[in-house]
Amino acid sequence: MERTEKIAEAWAWARRARLEISRKQREELASPGSPFKARPGQEETLEEADDALFALSFILEELEEAYAREREAERAEVTFRAMDMALVFGLALLATLGVAAACILASVPDPVVRASAVIGTAVSLGWAVKTV
Repeated sequence: MERTEKIAEAWAWARRARLEISRKQREELASPGSPFKARPGQEETLEEADDALFALSFILEELEEAYAREREAERAEVTFRAMDMALVFGLALLATLGVAAACILASVPDPVVRASAVIGTAVSLGWAVKTV
């Protein structure tokens, strides 16, 4: 999560820098009638601003891709944890049902079957919560 936050901060910085260079290029370097032509004497500075804008656009694309990969990895981790929890819960239920079924097959009185099912479920869920 910390890495994702750092990527988001870097993206915000690059975006602000790109907007600032773009504003400077539009207001200070470009001619008022044509934004793609430089004012007299500002040709080299306008070219440098164009190069900086291109570089920052590339950096922003890379940061967006890295951010998307990090978010996907976080989503995958949450999904795997949910699947593990469901598997543990299912196995715990099967184990307690097995105890209850064994008690029924052995013709154990009804209160014992209920107690074993309740105790088994409680213990299984306790272990399932502990492992997650």
